[in-house]
Amino acid sequence: MKDKIIALIDKEVPLIYREGLKALIRPTIRVMTGKRFDSSIPMGSSKFGGVPHLPAGMEWPCSQTDQQDYRFVAQFNLADVALYDEEASLPKAGMLYFFVDDSNLGKVIYSDLPTDKLVLSELPESFRPKEKSFFQKIFSFNSPQYIQEECQVEFKREYSLPDSASIYIDILKEQFKGQAGVDDDFYPEDFIEALDKITKPRDNDADHHLLGHIQPMQSSSKEWEVAFPGQREKVKFTQEETKVLTEWILLFQLDSDETAGTVWGDSGRSYLLIRKEALKNGDFSDVRATMDCC
Repeated sequence: MKDKIIALIDKEVPLIYREGLKALIRPTIRVMTGKRFDSSIPMGSSKFGGVPHLPAGMEWPCSQTDQQDYRFVAQFNLADVALYDEEASLPKAGMLYFFVDDSNLGKVIYSDLPTDKLVLSELPESFRPKEKSFFQKIFSFNSPQYIQEECQVEFKREYSLPDSASIYIDILKEQFKGQAGVDDDFYPEDFIEALDKITKPRDNDADHHLLGHIQPMQSSSKEWEVAFPGQREKVKFTQEETKVLTEWILLFQLDSDETAGTVWGDSGRSYLLIRKEALKNGDFSDVRATMDCC
């Protein structure tokens, strides 16, 4: 795949940008959701949905801002992932758990305990089925679906380029500003169509992936949203802001997925970002989430 992307850059992208864009190609790990489990699930399996296999004694994570229990999304056994992690960015063993909440906050837990130290976690009280009230029964009120059905996952090594609205494209364009051969339309239309044929998922429409570049549904800097929460995004970033933004990289892009039973907003995507240095040190204590919709 990488060779095809390089060949496409050489063919379609303005000459002045080619080498810089090739340097921005990042390995990514496609996460493909598959069939439901048809038997008991081995402890420590990689999966979407269901209930997490957490270390014994670990409590279900809860948001510190509003005391809302996070929704469990997926767990990955990193021994399953290591073969596809080209740059060895993730720990080679252990479990990585992903949680989100309705306020678009995220929580990631890493455990290096062996699988025989894991247990099926108990549902928090807020997620347990409750008796419907008289009015809920009359108006056919459906309780929120906090626990999705479990489904298997497969991993695949792929490569990605930054979106045209990415901070990395802004940096590349600024580097050559005012020089001959610069084109404001950074990605030609033919390039985008051809790149989609190379990189878009085939057997699964959902675009879940670990690492690599964010593939937003709207043109905006997701790095800005997590690095400077609550602040209006700028058209042009200062040198200091740019430095801060490039410290944040994608850990996991989570798509709406009928197979996995995950829907974010109006068929949107959720993005969990982490600082480069934190990822290098295996520190997942400050992972931040944002999302967008069609």
